[in-house]
Amino acid sequence: MIKFFRRIRQHLLAENKFGKYVLYAIGEIALVVIGILIALSVNNNNELRKLQQLETKSLEELKRALELDLSDINYNAKRHKNAQLSAEIVLEALNTDLPYHDSLSIHFERSTNITVFLPNLGPYETLKARGLDLIENDSLRNEISKYYEQDIKFAYYFEDANIQMWPMKFELILDHFDEFRMFDIAIPVDYKKLKEDRRFKSYIKLTSNLRGIESNVYANRMHSSCSKLIELIDREITKG
Repeated sequence: MIKFFRRIRQHLLAENKFGKYVLYAIGEIALVVIGILIALSVNNNNELRKLQQLETKSLEELKRALELDLSDINYNAKRHKNAQLSAEIVLEALNTDLPYHDSLSIHFERSTNITVFLPNLGPYETLKARGLDLIENDSLRNEISKYYEQDIKFAYYFEDANIQMWPMKFELILDHFDEFRMFDIAIPVDYKKLKEDRRFKSYIKLTSNLRGIESNVYANRMHSSCSKLIELIDREITKG
């Protein structure tokens, strides 16, 4: 091809057709420029397609992680609510003249056990490493950041408060319970003495309040945020 164009140029020069030669040279330059632009356009399209494929892959990974999170969120909401209800039953028993009965052993244990949220952070950390700007949809990118940087940390805040109460919890368990089986029962050594322990009552009141808050956090804020994000991601993937 290069030899072909070279022959044309030599022919025009040999016939002293300078004007035609200039026009030809301009046309040849234009063809080269057009060729370069086409090559750049093809390359840019290839790069754009690769980025879109990587975005879709990242969103699919996030969606799978969020679906697991949602199951954990629902589990935590239920566990916290059950713990709150058990704490209320224990408080009623401690503040009245009701005698000890076997079902209380279940509520003693349930009111003192805890649960923790274990979000699947791997896909989000991978996305951050790739760059959050990979997500082209601004509102979706903002919702992703909100869930991982705000909502999860909000849930962690109350879990940390629960963890801070562990030393008191274990001390009270050792003081008052002869048999304590996690996720099963807790049998007090001396029920009458337990009812007179102001610290134990204060602990149950505090844990009841805290577990009620945590139940609402998971059942409302976390469930809503996670469900909404799954829906937005699914819509974005389908659109693509």
